[in-house]
Amino acid sequence: MARPLGTPKTGGRKKGTPNKQTLWLQDQLESQSIDVASKIFEIFPMLAPEKQVDVLLNLLPYLYPKRKPIEMDVPSDAEDGIIFVTTEP
Repeated sequence: MARPLGTPKTGGRKKGTPNKQTLWLQDQLESQSIDVASKIFEIFPMLAPEKQVDVLLNLLPYLYPKRKPIEMDVPSDAEDGIIFVTTEP
């Protein structure tokens, strides 16, 4: 049964507490003096162009927010879904 709205949180992680796996991985990388960003910059020029594109596309969501698609109502009388947009001076 779900907890009623408005009741305080009881249990679980406190807000902002990192995941144990994340902490473990960060500790392991630091103990080996591995800087992930530096490694990416070091290896990136050696990759094939197709792999470079894959790396960049995988990093994009972390750098830029996803944009919501523009929604537009198409009039039912539009021929073949073609709409002409004009601006009035």
